[in-house]
Amino acid sequence: TTVNNTAMPAWSGAAVSYELGDLVSYNGYIYKVVLAHTSVANWYPDQVWYFEQQAAIENTDNTNETNSNETNANDGSNDDANISDVMPAWSGAAVSYELGDLVTYNGYIYKVVLAHISVANWYPDQVWYFEQQQ
Repeated sequence: TTVNNTAMPAWSGAAVSYELGDLVSYNGYIYKVVLAHTSVANWYPDQVWYFEQQAAIENTDNTNETNSNETNANDGSNDDANISDVMPAWSGAAVSYELGDLVTYNGYIYKVVLAHISVANWYPDQVWYFEQQQ
């Protein structure tokens, strides 16, 4: 499954307007915006409360990734990642989903809001225990 065939946008501290629910990558993780705001340099997603960490990004290009804020201080440009590379596709084959798990389905990301075991034909876009993220 792919998510709109686009790259996950990297966080930027260059006065970018972020809306509630936006997803960005930064320093090897995906973050969800929990408070709409305009970004400021040095207010990194892993250091302020208005971003919520969602998932780790798997480094697939064999380059050394650093956790230094100086490296990603203004644009996070090394963090672009395809969502389908870091999140599993939803499955109806009796998969045990835990609260907060993220899956892709039909080009969107869904967050589990009720722990459950999946059932065929109970799709994330049709049942209440998944919340669409983008």
